[in-house]
Amino acid sequence: MGGWLEERTGLPSALRRWCERPIPGGARWSYSLGAALLALLLVQVTTCIALSLSYSPSADTAHSSVQFIMEEAFLGQFIRSLHYHGTNFTVTFLILTAVRLVIARAYRKPREIQWLVAFALGMLVLATAITGYVLPWDQYGYWGTQVRTSIMGSGPVVGPRLKTFVLGGNELGNLTLTRFYTAHALLLPALFAVLLPVYFRLAARHGVPTPKGGAEPVVPYWPFQAARDNSFALLVLAALFGVALLFPARLGEVADPQVTYPARPEWYFLWLFQTLKYFKGPLEVVGTVVIPHAVAVVVALLPFLDRGESWSGLGRRAVLGILALIVCGWASLSALALWEDLKSGHFAELALWEATPDEGWDVEGCYKEKCAKCHGRDGAGYLDSTPDFTLPEYWKGARSDVRLIKAILKGIPNENIPEDERMPAFEKELTPGQAKAMVVWKLRPFGEASEKE
Repeated sequence: MGGWLEERTGLPSALRRWCERPIPGGARWSYSLGAALLALLLVQVTTCIALSLSYSPSADTAHSSVQFIMEEAFLGQFIRSLHYHGTNFTVTFLILTAVRLVIARAYRKPREIQWLVAFALGMLVLATAITGYVLPWDQYGYWGTQVRTSIMGSGPVVGPRLKTFVLGGNELGNLTLTRFYTAHALLLPALFAVLLPVYFRLAARHGVPTPKGGAEPVVPYWPFQAARDNSFALLVLAALFGVALLFPARLGEVADPQVTYPARPEWYFLWLFQTLKYFKGPLEVVGTVVIPHAVAVVVALLPFLDRGESWSGLGRRAVLGILALIVCGWASLSALALWEDLKSGHFAELALWEATPDEGWDVEGCYKEKCAKCHGRDGAGYLDSTPDFTLPEYWKGARSDVRLIKAILKGIPNENIPEDERMPAFEKELTPGQAKAMVVWKLRPFGEASEKE
């Protein structure tokens, strides 16, 4: 069989050459980062195909199709959790692999083209990750995409046109969803599939770069490095599966253009979100275009900045300085963004958005005991300061469950309202889930019943 395949494809000999390729300096665990990244990408492709079987890329059906996947499809919740958390794992190992390659000077002659191909592959991975967040068509994905496309549209000359093309118009809608789905599931993976064999061919041609300590000892890839690659990849996959089981991916409320969600970019782009705070008005383009593109260009051109042979030369020191600046800047700005959100109560508000109604709680009993004396049995309200929940108009516009949950938990300390008529705070008596249950199962039905009449 091997001879038959060799004669027709040459695959057995190609595989043999790959397994026998020399590893200068011996097998190392740091080399296994790439193997883990490849394993994670395979998981992403597999779960993407599985999710696509039940997903419907339409503004009317996307959210319900994801809900069907999570609640009714076989292993749907687990598969979506794998795909969701797999994105974060993939980006993490992409960053770690890139840092390792820079430290190892894997961009130097004759590997310039290999480095540029690897850079393009990394950009495709990030683009694929970004285009996937809007697909569930929930509040997080919708408003997060609003933020990202607004950044895109701030660029000079081509920015607004590029934003219009990506959105399929001036606002997010059906065309936006189908374009992002096409990019996420078809176009970007296809480009990745074209470039990946090119990268492997160049990697096989140039081999592993000689480490700083020298080429000795030299061992073959199989079984020395292969054992480490497989072991480490399995360990990373086990961690991913564990996270997917322990922390299932959640689905937020269906996208609503009238209800603003406090969106933030993904953790790996928090630095850009923080940077934009320092560039306002006409300087905004510096934060949205100049800085991120300058970083990308510098990383892509590393082979042409460090052309010396010495490990202690000026070019080498310059590259390490650039790497340290990028990593420290990214980490510092990301940490600062998290710290400011923590101080502002952003995470506490997110907890309200993610609250699920407490199904075992006595909503009717609580309403009769704590709410009916002011809001009435029918929700119309007895006082001038209380809202009329029976009016359909009350539930239109920018009214959101979170706004009411906040009012229930925090109260409404409005000094213009008589003290005995002010909404008290119930955060010591009720949980966010119980407040959400009150809104969903008691207050909203008042307006729905009135609208039917």
